[in-house]
Amino acid sequence: MEIRVENIVAYAQIAESLELPDIAKELSEGEYQPEKFPALIIKEKNSRSILLFRSGKAVCTGLKEPDDLPQIFKTLGKRLKKVGVKVAKEPEINIQNIVATSKIDSDINLNAIALSFGLERVDFEPEKFPGLVFHMDDPQLVTILYESGKVVCSGGKSVSAIQDGMDQLESELRSAELI
Repeated sequence: MEIRVENIVAYAQIAESLELPDIAKELSEGEYQPEKFPALIIKEKNSRSILLFRSGKAVCTGLKEPDDLPQIFKTLGKRLKKVGVKVAKEPEINIQNIVATSKIDSDINLNAIALSFGLERVDFEPEKFPGLVFHMDDPQLVTILYESGKVVCSGGKSVSAIQDGMDQLESELRSAELI
């Protein structure tokens, strides 16, 4: 199954601590409303956002390419240095979650999948939600299948883990003659 990455959430410890009110005054693109949310939010192009926390952690959301992460955090570090923040030289970047989509080339019978895969691996309540939630153990992922054949997968820490999970899902569906 071919996957399409929709969102990557990654974080890095970019400083020992951050004085968010001071940074917010210096960065015009930053939004800081601590009574609503405890982070300084920097909205960037392409629906990407960076959240800066007092602890010195930076979280980046809205990415589609993991290879872009080093440059994003490097650019953030330069911007923070310009406003007087002492930043880590090479912060370790950790991918927290990847969300990807795929498509099975036919309609699928969610009731048959629920019966075949068993209640311990599946959450399916069609009267509440139109998708079947399938929990995978290795790799540890959560997939949502829709009757149309659309599949949403989350929980991966790498694109290869997502691809492995989608391939495993397709294999299990084929083995059970569900697609």
